[in-house]
Amino acid sequence: MLSQTPTQHHFLGADVAKETITFHCPAQGKTQTIRNQARSLRAYFNKHTNQALVLEATGGYEAKAIELALSLGMTVYRVNPYRVRSFMRASGQFAKTDELDAQALATFAAQHHNNLRPFKQPSDNEKKLCQLTRRRDELIVMRTQEKNRLQAPDNQNLQSDIKKHVRFLEKQVQEIEEQIITLVQQDDALTHKKEVLTDVAGVDDVTATNLLAALPEIGTLDGKGIASLAGLAPFAKDSGTKTGRRRTGRGRTNVRRILFMAALSASRYNAQIKEFYNRLIKNGKKPMVALIAVARKLLVILNAKVRDALLQKLVQQS
Repeated sequence: MLSQTPTQHHFLGADVAKETITFHCPAQGKTQTIRNQARSLRAYFNKHTNQALVLEATGGYEAKAIELALSLGMTVYRVNPYRVRSFMRASGQFAKTDELDAQALATFAAQHHNNLRPFKQPSDNEKKLCQLTRRRDELIVMRTQEKNRLQAPDNQNLQSDIKKHVRFLEKQVQEIEEQIITLVQQDDALTHKKEVLTDVAGVDDVTATNLLAALPEIGTLDGKGIASLAGLAPFAKDSGTKTGRRRTGRGRTNVRRILFMAALSASRYNAQIKEFYNRLIKNGKKPMVALIAVARKLLVILNAKVRDALLQKLVQQS
């Protein structure tokens, strides 16, 4: 458990690669590289259970370290690589090595601890849902690419082969979607959240399952926190007497894409959202700006509904 005023000595910086992980322990002033394997990681963590682990998202290579650290009762922070790199540059550090990155992670966490959220391990079904929805999206992209090739003028002799592949991909997408439906139906928590989400006009089953997979934190943060996580919180850009345009970004790209499509639907079929969108347009906002605002408002509404439903469920169980 961290103290109320943590210092750099409370954090263990970890730069993760496919085969190895480089750790920096400020408390000992040591940097060490070990194999990214369960046995080596467990032995190392057993010596540092009183510290919090800080690492970046690295495409899944960090998963083993996170799982082991949490199983030993350590606090884990998985931070945005862009933020850490910006921190290094602001500190005058432009060189990049595994050792320097591990040191920077520990220092970054010590100085920005109040703005970091401990990592919460998703359930097995949440992991499966994320994998299935990601695979479905990949297959849909491939299917679109093949359909585009059908229109190419120099592919006349390949039409049969391309059509065959399109049919195969369509079958694969259908099978993945059936697995997603079955998975959600077999998980009471996911089913409950999905029902809450789809109760909002403009949010269909696909949008709900995609959102649950890409944003498992929904219902656990406040409105500003969830909007920031999704990259939909507006950032000011003012200087002197000049007031710049507010911009969004830096959050999860896949979440913004999901919510943008939901915003298009909600701005037409959800009375509350439609009124909000029309008011923005009437006040001179460009359609794209208005849709981004709609996506943010929709997310805040969905987050509040899931939060209230979870609280109600806890009250009923107590």
